[in-house]
Parts: sequence; C-alpha cells; structure tokens
Amino acid sequence: MLEEIQRQRRRFNRAYEVLNQLPFPDVTCDELRDLHDDVSEYDVSTIKFIQEHGSSPPTPLEEDAGLSDSLSNFKARSPAEIEGRRDLLAYKRKVDSLIREYNRLSSLLTEAG
Repeated sequence: MLEEIQRQRRRFNRAYEVLNQLPFPDVTCDELRDLHDDVSEYDVSTIKFIQEHGSSPPTPLEEDAGLSDSLSNFKARSPAEIEGRRDLLAYKRKVDSLIREYNRLSSLLTEAG
C-alpha cells in the first residue's frame, strides 16, 4: 500500500507541476471572455482547495462538467475563436487531470489511514 501511495503522490505532483508550468491561455476575442473567466475561476478555486485541504479533503473534488459543455458547445466563428476555445478546453482538461490525481491520492491516504 505504501508503494502505491508513493506512486500516486508522484503522479499527483507531476499533474500539479504540468498545470503550474502551463501558461494560462490568452484569449484575444471578446466572445470567449466569459468562458476565459470561468476557466480561470475553476483553476484558481481548484488550486486553493488543494492547498487548503492537503491530501485529506472533506469531500472529493469534482470536475466541472458544465464548463466542459459550455466550452464544447461554443460556436466559434473565426480562427481566433477556434484557437481560443481549443486552448481553454485543453487547459481545463489539465485542471481536470489534477483533480482526478488528487482524488486518487486522497482516497489512498484515507484507506491507509
């Protein structure tokens, strides 16, 4: 069990580092401004939760499916909108990946508890 926890801790740390090193997408079109703000808030609130609760959250973190739907359903009309939507969706997926790794680590630590 200890080896599995260490492996998951490394996976979580890698996901955290990847997200930390990834530049936040810069959106140049006004049509994506609200989605840009939503992804930014999602990123900040996720990191803040992880920092506040360490590896033992009171409840598991959940991915924001509504935000994924909003990004996927956005009707891009220009190349800038297509690229901006794609960049925001890719960034959001990295946040989702961090959430999944965090929840796995938390679950393992709770089991070992």
